[in-house]
Amino acid sequence: MFIKDLRLLLDETSASIQTLNRICREQQGDWRQEVVRMRRRVSDEMSRISVLVASCNEPSPSLIAFRNALSKLRSAVAHLQASWPAVSLDPDNLSYRDSVKHVRIELEALAAALVLCEQDGSGR
Repeated sequence: MFIKDLRLLLDETSASIQTLNRICREQQGDWRQEVVRMRRRVSDEMSRISVLVASCNEPSPSLIAFRNALSKLRSAVAHLQASWPAVSLDPDNLSYRDSVKHVRIELEALAAALVLCEQDGSGR
């Protein structure tokens, strides 16, 4: 059940990040307010993943790698949000796009780390 819960949370987080990126690209309505709301959601979802991972008393090497990948994703998201507050967010800026790309790369690395956990049955 542990890995299934991790998968569900990661899927939610990935969907939220995709929604956030879409909102920034489309810039419709009160999009900056929506960015703030979605950023909070992503932060909450990543926190829930952290709590679940911390609940495992005997983490396997693959779960430790997952936890490290999660830390890198959280750092990338924090850097993007600190560098680009909603009020000054410019989706056309190359630096902003590089930050978004970095988040995407770290999210993909986290997904790959979860696959390894699924393969070795971590957290059972």
